[in-house]
Amino acid sequence: MLIVVLLCNGQLYTGYVVYSKHPKSTIKSEIEYKSGSHIGWENEYNQAGILIYSCYSVGETTQEVYKFDDHGNLIDHYKL
Repeated sequence: MLIVVLLCNGQLYTGYVVYSKHPKSTIKSEIEYKSGSHIGWENEYNQAGILIYSCYSVGETTQEVYKFDDHGNLIDHYKL
């Protein structure tokens, strides 16, 4: 099991980390961290910057998922 702890200036990080960007520099994916651990939302956006996927996770365990179409309309939601 891999445990990732995120530090910023020697402190446990709380906030979002952008993991990838589209060619025009809009955010493609980001992950939320709390107190250095992956606890929070994972978000994916289309090239227009519209949210198309979001899930809430604690570590590697996904708790809740939202899926949206390319216009931002909710098309699916479920809890695990």
